[in-house]
Amino acid sequence: MKRLESFIIAGILVCLAITSLHSAEKTKLKPEQINKKIGEYPLTICVITTNKLGSKDDPFVYRYQGREIHFCCKSCDDTFEKNPTKGLAMLDAAVIAQQKESYPFKECLISQEPLVKGELVKTIDNNNNLFLTCCKICAEDLRKDPETYQTMLQEAYKNNS
Repeated sequence: MKRLESFIIAGILVCLAITSLHSAEKTKLKPEQINKKIGEYPLTICVITTNKLGSKDDPFVYRYQGREIHFCCKSCDDTFEKNPTKGLAMLDAAVIAQQKESYPFKECLISQEPLVKGELVKTIDNNNNLFLTCCKICAEDLRKDPETYQTMLQEAYKNNS
């Protein structure tokens, strides 16, 4: 009986996690909330309060699992830690909006296969860089060795500017 209860609870938790990830992907940002210059932190607002960064105090810079996140104040990091999914989705949407149009490669960095519009896998690294890969396997390879691909991406941006 306890085993059945454990499976039911695990199933409910999985469903909740999938639901929260799905709803987080629908984050919409206004153009004025996104920095357009590549290499800058992509948001001009706090991922918790949506207040303009710097409107209350100096923005608080925080690292979450290696990723840099800016808040309007120090107290926002506690709120973020309790449920990072929504804030990360907002940050990811801004990174994609900021970098997708100027992405310097037409082929997957890992497999060298052409990047096909409807089949792209978007991966964002710890430095808030957007990488487009042709498939999930290549995205996983990217996550295993991000430094190699970060260098390639930065060189391509330098050569295109």
